[in-house]
Amino acid sequence: MEKLESSYELSQTERIQRESFDQLTSTYDLHYCSWAAIYYREALFSQLLRNENFNGKTVLDALCGGGPATGYFQGKGASVIGLDISPAQCAKYRQRCPSTEVVCRSIFDSGFPSESFDYVYTDSLHHLHPQIHIALRELSRILKPGGKLIVWEPLSLSLFNGIRSIWYRLDKRYFCANEKALGPSDLTSNEGPFQPQNVYFGGGIGYVLSFMSWALRLSPKLLREGKYLK
Repeated sequence: MEKLESSYELSQTERIQRESFDQLTSTYDLHYCSWAAIYYREALFSQLLRNENFNGKTVLDALCGGGPATGYFQGKGASVIGLDISPAQCAKYRQRCPSTEVVCRSIFDSGFPSESFDYVYTDSLHHLHPQIHIALRELSRILKPGGKLIVWEPLSLSLFNGIRSIWYRLDKRYFCANEKALGPSDLTSNEGPFQPQNVYFGGGIGYVLSFMSWALRLSPKLLREGKYLK
């Protein structure tokens, strides 16, 4: 097991998440890096990010897990670095993306120099309640002037979140008490470092069948690992 690359003292929120994902890495990776999840993510990114030019740009895959999103940005010509607090997830990332740097460190204290990245991508801010504002402040610091934060998160105002909340209560061993879907106010405010440029709402049956395989208890035989198209 690897040590965190920092002497920074973790908060309770961070310790909970690190311990949880160290324990669940194999199961989590099996579902969220399956061929169906990768295919859905590729289709979604290709549609929503089609106007972004990632060629030659630097991208931080923040809270990267095993790296299911990294392949998309690399396929578009970006230079990518992963960041995750879980040593087990970082080890999985290195297996999947052996030529890509991954930093095992807190998103609250990333250690990157200011203005390092053209883009930051994350889909896991909902794991950081009630300290999301600390992560946003750090991401703002490491983004270059004019840089962009790309966020994909479960929406607290949606009907689907009601179903998701029931799943969380039934599968308590898989989820931490601080994991909650986000509302618009969690990401933006008059005093916050970010203001929305483009906002999209989506989901539907395609999302359920590809990203909810864990909840649906789909057989691992159906969940072979996905690969990004280059």
